Amino acid sequence: MRLPVWDYYDECTLEYRYACDKVVEEDKRLQDFLHEMEFAKDRNERNRIAASLQQSRRTRRINKDMAKMDEKLVKFFEDQ
Repeated sequence: MRLPVWDYYDECTLEYRYACDKVVEEDKRLQDFLHEMEFAKDRNERNRIAASLQQSRRTRRINKDMAKMDEKLVKFFEDQ
């Protein structure tokens, strides 16, 4: 029988890995957005890209905060 603490640990570990993967994904998207802005043909296109960039950064922040919240617990059990 598994103790509830191990279920919680497993859940935190999955959430931590998912959030870290999402942060990396959004970091890669940043370069894409910067390139799109560099070659945008007009102000409207730059504004559209900037709005997408803003949403991407918000998503990254949510996932980074989630990873930071779970990190100490995950690292504690990994370091044993």
